Amino acid sequence: MFFIVFTLGIFSLMVKLGYWQLDRAEQKQRWQQQLEHRINVSPLSLSQLQRQLQKEDNPSGFRADIAGIAIDKVLLLDNQVVKGQVGYLAYQPLQLTTQSPWLLIELGFIATGAERAILPQTPRMQGHYHLTGKLYRREANPLSKDLLPEPGWPSRIQNLHFKQLAKLMGHDVLPVVLQPDTIPSINLPRPWQPIPMPSERHLGYALQWFSLAGALALLSTLFAIRQIKSRVQPPT
Repeated sequence: MFFIVFTLGIFSLMVKLGYWQLDRAEQKQRWQQQLEHRINVSPLSLSQLQRQLQKEDNPSGFRADIAGIAIDKVLLLDNQVVKGQVGYLAYQPLQLTTQSPWLLIELGFIATGAERAILPQTPRMQGHYHLTGKLYRREANPLSKDLLPEPGWPSRIQNLHFKQLAKLMGHDVLPVVLQPDTIPSINLPRPWQPIPMPSERHLGYALQWFSLAGALALLSTLFAIRQIKSRVQPPT
């Protein structure tokens, strides 16, 4: 009896995981279509961006054309991996107007040095910039949603928690990041993508879970038939 209950439990879990992957694939397909539409929209100005943020929960995929003055405060988002290298994504705020919130600019990826306690040298923006690029908002770290900043600048952080970030910097920050096409004098890789895992991979995972469930059902059936035959077979 325990074997039957255990097998049914594992089978049900595999089927549920398969349907969950199918649901994730459908979500990614809809999101990809939305991104393809947004990338073709003319770049947003500051006023258009602010209006978009008021009505849109996630503005990822839109492009923006922004000008402002760099603020000399660099953030290093921890636990990033690019091409097998562990490091940080560096960010720096841009003051757009004297009254508006700052906008975080992604400077790019920087590999961790030989000693984790020593932060790597980070190139930074200085002066006035006119930047064009795509907007995004990262998903929160599942282990912790808090900023968890380390003292001093550059500040190593664990998440882009915008409300906590505003408190850390002493100034309001727009809840979105600009990934520029180019930044003069800064040539760091900017690898972040709004859809790190395409829908096709979720479909592949769903097929794997359904295949495992089918294999378990087949093996369990064969085992049950064998057990029944051994019980009804007359002794020799």
